[in-house]
Amino acid sequence: MGRVKQQKRIAVIAVHGVADQQPGDSARQAADLLRGHCKGYTWQAQSGVRIPVEAVSTEFEASAKRGLGALELDVPSTARYMSQTLREAIQGEPATALSEEPPLELCDMREQLLGYEPRGPDVTYETPRIDLRRSDCQCHVFEMFWADLSRLQTRIIGTLVAFFQFLFFLCQLGSRAIHYARANYAKGKSLWRLFNGAHGIAHGILVLGIPILNLALLGFAIAVVASGYYQEWNPTEKIEALILGGVLAVAGALFFIFGPRSSVGAWPWEYFVLLVVVPLVAILLPRLLALNLERWIPLITWLIMIVAIVWLMTIYERRRRGAVLCSVLILLLITAAFLYQLDQLGWPSEWSQLFDAGVKTLVMWIRYGHWPLWIGFAIFTLVCWLLSEAAVQFSGLDGEDKQHARRAAVTAKISLVIPGVLVFIVGLGLWQLIVRGLDILPGDLIQTAQKEKAVEVFMGSVPVGTGVGLILFVVAALFAVWLILPAVLAESRPPKDAADWLGRMLSAGFRNLKWSGWVCQLLITIGLLASVVLWAEGFIGWRDLDAVVVVVLGGTLFLLFMFRGAGKAIRSALDIALDVANWLRHDPPDRTPCARICARFASLLRHVCNWRDPGSGAPYDAIVILAHSQGAVITADLFRYLKYVVEPDLAPIFRPEKESERLPVYLFTMGCPLRQLYSLRFPDQYAWARDTADWDSATKPNPNNLSVELWSNFYRSGDYVGRVLWHPDADQAITSAWDDQEREKGKRSERCIGSGAHTHYWDETAPEIAQKLDYLIGQACNR
Repeated sequence: MGRVKQQKRIAVIAVHGVADQQPGDSARQAADLLRGHCKGYTWQAQSGVRIPVEAVSTEFEASAKRGLGALELDVPSTARYMSQTLREAIQGEPATALSEEPPLELCDMREQLLGYEPRGPDVTYETPRIDLRRSDCQCHVFEMFWADLSRLQTRIIGTLVAFFQFLFFLCQLGSRAIHYARANYAKGKSLWRLFNGAHGIAHGILVLGIPILNLALLGFAIAVVASGYYQEWNPTEKIEALILGGVLAVAGALFFIFGPRSSVGAWPWEYFVLLVVVPLVAILLPRLLALNLERWIPLITWLIMIVAIVWLMTIYERRRRGAVLCSVLILLLITAAFLYQLDQLGWPSEWSQLFDAGVKTLVMWIRYGHWPLWIGFAIFTLVCWLLSEAAVQFSGLDGEDKQHARRAAVTAKISLVIPGVLVFIVGLGLWQLIVRGLDILPGDLIQTAQKEKAVEVFMGSVPVGTGVGLILFVVAALFAVWLILPAVLAESRPPKDAADWLGRMLSAGFRNLKWSGWVCQLLITIGLLASVVLWAEGFIGWRDLDAVVVVVLGGTLFLLFMFRGAGKAIRSALDIALDVANWLRHDPPDRTPCARICARFASLLRHVCNWRDPGSGAPYDAIVILAHSQGAVITADLFRYLKYVVEPDLAPIFRPEKESERLPVYLFTMGCPLRQLYSLRFPDQYAWARDTADWDSATKPNPNNLSVELWSNFYRSGDYVGRVLWHPDADQAITSAWDDQEREKGKRSERCIGSGAHTHYWDETAPEIAQKLDYLIGQACNR
């Protein structure tokens, strides 16, 4: 009898992109595509695989060959304004001590991975494994799920936090674009150094000064109102209980934030001080000093709020260095202003007078804190605008460097303008909702006259002409939405036989988005400064319009987060933006999203490389990766990085001793944003993903640099996140008509699968995806 031919085994890894993905979805969808659109696939079984997660190596292969050992970088405990890798590159120092130095962006990525060790839920990863039988091979479909490591949950508060998180991280992305430009071609150029400095100041004002001041003033207002309710609802003899509770809360918070940590096995004697000494002092001190306790209630409640705010800032410090120092300084100054107002009123005990002191304190801080911060932000944003134009034109750059510089400058400006406008709108809207909400407070504590004072305080924080400016912003935003509306509508109802038209409309829309950007740029700079002049001249026209527009627009944006249906569109856009921001960020330094995602992905690859068939003991014969959207970026970045580091378990993919031992990888990307988004907005960090040559001579991105046998990229003509990879931008509309053919060249292929947008690559509307996936599996089997 003849020998039975051994069936080959193929591992398919599905990597999801943006959208509301749940664990297991992409693996099931990939298996369903094969079974539903391709002949010969039968379902066998489904099981769960628990994989131990290990951090990705940070030792470059070149250093290991030279016996240098693992190189070390100084990874701080809090986030820095600039990564050490980029700082060394800008200063002209080598980022590594290697003769075969990896590209700068991979050295920078290495810094994102340094210091990470899986802990808690990160130590294991459970993926489904769906076993399919094909006529000539077995397919095991795995999933690389990463959304839980990049995004917050979609609860109301979580989404609101994610919104501000994105706005603040967006500023950091603009900084990175400038840093890469300086490291690559603008070393020592004074205009770029000034541009970077102005951007850094505006960045600091927006992500530290303005939000911390708003939080402090909100906490102060809560403390004043809470003290009034306490005086109204509680007799004097219970004031000591408030003091005791307040002192315990403050002492406890300070103890756990700044207190000593006992060594293992030692008795924590500090708890005696906390539980016994502090309460005794809190009880005895008022009697010993015979204080008029009612006068101290606002200060006690404010002290509790101070501790709560400082505690929040210790968390924020891991993402923004200087948060604690900035918050302590602002809180001390607000306290000093409040004490001054109380002293001017003779330290009153009646709440109506205490309320007046609080209102005067708020007025003082709006006039000398809130306004100057926004004016400073407008000035430095305008300076960035002017310096960016000068840096591009007069720094002696030409050719590709000048093109990269222009795109980096635009990214830096966008990173200030969009967060600035949205923080301004949402901040004012939130304050207006709070002021309007005074009517629904229980009891009769807030009288009409006091509410009028609160409204007056709020209106003092609204720049003159804000209503007109926000109306212009809405018009600009609606114009931007109108430009990409065909692509957005195509998400749910792709137009038939309209691939070419949809592609051209989207390309034209992208080109014309600059007009909306110009309007926003003018509003947050010239418009904000003009409002200061109008206010200084005593102009008070349009104040009613200002109040109405602020409460309607700001309140609407804020409330969108509270209703899932109404906020679905904004959540989808937020997911896309957060995925980009989180993938590139360097904080927290020892636990970046990039490090956590890469550790999980590399561990899954190790499992595939080390797996052996229980019956025959044979390994997998090939890997096929199906990656959508941000998943394609994650895969490409990780594979480029793994080519340079020491990972023995991954040697069959990246560094086999013999060619016969190589484990081939076939990469299939869908809606890949490497060119349309990443290389456009981060032109130096992702220069490897953009080529100016035509299809026949284009070499970037290069499949060889990812150690893949074949890289196929499919897209829809109206995909607003990612389309072509190997065609110049001028060909975007032309290639949208390729709904009937696939172009191939060497190890790369590309095809437009017709009209549609960004999300429908995994379902029955995309039989081309199933057919191409089946083709790649066949290629792997017949290799």
